[in-house]
Amino acid sequence: MVVGNIVKEVLAYKKGQFQQKLSSPEAFVSSRFQEKLQSEPMKETKATTQPAKVEDMSQPVQSTKIEAVVNKPEASIHKVEEVSKPVQSTKIEAVVNKPEASIHKVEEVSKPEEKPETKKVDDVQVAQKEFERRFPETKNEAVDTWGLTKKYNIQKIRSSNEGKYEDIIGRVSRTYGIPKTLIQKMIEVESDFNPKTVSHAGAMGLMQLMPANVKEMGIKNPFSPAESIEGGVKELSGYLKKNNGDLVLALASYNAGPGNVRKYGGVPPFKETQGYIKKILNIDVSK
Repeated sequence: MVVGNIVKEVLAYKKGQFQQKLSSPEAFVSSRFQEKLQSEPMKETKATTQPAKVEDMSQPVQSTKIEAVVNKPEASIHKVEEVSKPVQSTKIEAVVNKPEASIHKVEEVSKPEEKPETKKVDDVQVAQKEFERRFPETKNEAVDTWGLTKKYNIQKIRSSNEGKYEDIIGRVSRTYGIPKTLIQKMIEVESDFNPKTVSHAGAMGLMQLMPANVKEMGIKNPFSPAESIEGGVKELSGYLKKNNGDLVLALASYNAGPGNVRKYGGVPPFKETQGYIKKILNIDVSK
C-alpha cells in the first residue's frame, strides 16, 4: 500500500509539472532557478523522490520479466518445437517414409546364392544355343550309326508329308542312331503318317506295331505318335544289330518277322515284304 501511495504522489507531481509547463513556460523556468538557489530544499526533495526513482526503476524490470514469461509463451514453445521437431521428423522419415531401403537390404542379404550345378547347366545350354546359331545346319542333323545313308538309296517322302512329327523323329533318330530320312520313309510306307491306322493283321499306329511287340516293349498307347515312333525305331535298331547293319535283312525282319528271315535264310519270298523293301530302298529283292 505504501509503495502504491508513493507511486500515485510521484505521478501527480509529474502531472502537475507537465501542466505547469504547458500553461506558463516562464514560470516553470523561474521555478527551476529558484530550486537551484535553495539547495537544501532540493536535497530534501531528492531524498523524498529517491524511493520513487528506485521504484520507477524496479517496476519496469518486474513487468518486463513477467511479459517475457507470461505474455509471450509462444516464443518458448516455438523454440522448443524448432529444436525437437527436426530430430523427430528425421527419425520418422528414416523409419516410416523409407521402408524400401530396409526391404532392399533384407532382400540383398536373404537372396540365395546360385548353386554351382545350376550355373553349369545354364552355361551348357547357352553354349548349345550359340553353337546352333552359328551352325544351324547341324541343329537337326541325325546320327547315322551304321552309315546307312551312304550304303543305301533311301527314298524321299512326298512333299505333303514333310515336317510331320519332325521333333519326335529328330529326337528318336539321335537316340538310336537311325537316319531321319529312313524313319520318315518307313512311317510313310507303313501308315502314310496316319496314327490311327490298323492293318488286317492287327498292326497299329504310325509304325504298325504288332500287339505282341507292343506288350513286349511296354508301350501303353500304340496310337500315340511318340510311343509308336520310338517303339518302331527301337525294334528296327535291334534287327540291325542282329544282322550286322544289313538294312535289307533288318527291314525284312520288321515286315515279315525275324522267324521268317531265319527260315528262308534271307528275305522271305513274300510279295508284300519284297514290295516293302523296294518302296523304302528302291532295291528289287525278288530276283
